[in-house]
Amino acid sequence: MSRIRTLLAGAALATAVVLGTALPAAAHDDLVGSTPTAGETLATPPTSVTLSYSADVLTIGALVSVVDASGTDWAAGEPVIEMTDVTTPLKDGMPAGAYEIRWRVVSSDGHPISGLVPFTVEASEAPEVVPSPTPEVTAAATSEPEPEASAGPVADDAQDSLWDSPVARTIVIAGAGAVVALALFFGISFFRRRRKAAGSTDEKQ
Repeated sequence: MSRIRTLLAGAALATAVVLGTALPAAAHDDLVGSTPTAGETLATPPTSVTLSYSADVLTIGALVSVVDASGTDWAAGEPVIEMTDVTTPLKDGMPAGAYEIRWRVVSSDGHPISGLVPFTVEASEAPEVVPSPTPEVTAAATSEPEPEASAGPVADDAQDSLWDSPVARTIVIAGAGAVVALALFFGISFFRRRRKAAGSTDEKQ
């Protein structure tokens, strides 16, 4: 009877040891979800990634990076912890390709846990095209009145064209000569009459 009791006591002690070593391991928190999910293919790059755990993780010691095939980290800042969720913003301009979310957090029991979440981006973010402004056509350039042509230059041009004609020049020169001839004729006649009148006066005396 005492031997049976000894065996039962040994079995109970062994069970307690096994349970004592297993409970701390089972107490670690687990990753239960993520955005994007593991293996997901996205049409466009995400703006952030979110990791969800089975219990509240500690707010210290959290590290999250989103790395592409070349090893470039696209995480834009420190992870934000809200109870069971850990969210990390991402940089703009992520190219198409394969990525890994590499995370490390401190479990609620004080033990650090880590893991990887792979995902793929099919297309890079297209840059925004800003149309160039179309220049406005104002009516000010065409609404100004054209300057009116004065009559003076036209008359001068007409006189110049008449003076260039040989016939016109001949007529003008002949007219001027006739005026001069008449002036000489009347002048000579006037002087002759005065001389005759003066001679007649002398004879009478």
